[in-house]
Amino acid sequence: ERWPAGARFAGMGNAGITLVDLWSVRANQAGLAGLEHPVAGAYYQQHWLASDLSMQGLAFALPVGKGCFAASATSFGTGALFSERQFGLAYAMKLSETLRVGVQLDYLNLRFGENYGSTSAVTAQAGLQAKLSEHLWIGAHLYNPNRATLGGPYEEKAPTVFGAGLGYTFNQQVLLCVQAEKDIDRQ
Repeated sequence: ERWPAGARFAGMGNAGITLVDLWSVRANQAGLAGLEHPVAGAYYQQHWLASDLSMQGLAFALPVGKGCFAASATSFGTGALFSERQFGLAYAMKLSETLRVGVQLDYLNLRFGENYGSTSAVTAQAGLQAKLSEHLWIGAHLYNPNRATLGGPYEEKAPTVFGAGLGYTFNQQVLLCVQAEKDIDRQ
């Protein structure tokens, strides 16, 4: 699964495909190109007081010229029954004042409890953001275009997910974001 990251995205229903934010390392790497200063962040989220369902992550972004480098690490679960870890390296760039693009390589590791072992894969992500007017941005993001295989007896694949969305800024306090995603392997 593509777990959400950061309070801002969670508070917006994870509709962050057009935003400029550190946690664009999970939503749309093109958003990293809009950062102007180095930034680092961490988050922790636990559902229903169950540590087995905890999510945590770290991220760091360093703007350099027209581009931005970023590194991230996220984790879901504790490892007793199931855990998923993802480590990513991203680069985003402003092609113009109205167009940003970003790419990311990820190392994905799944660990199953008891004697079931673990599996790993290398996935990729790519995204873009374009300014259509002074207040309107569009964005698109593709996760796992390389169709990475997780292995196991059923040759499971990591999901390949395409997302697109709009972001309209009414003023400094009001922003409307709409986003849709499609896992190409699910109906």
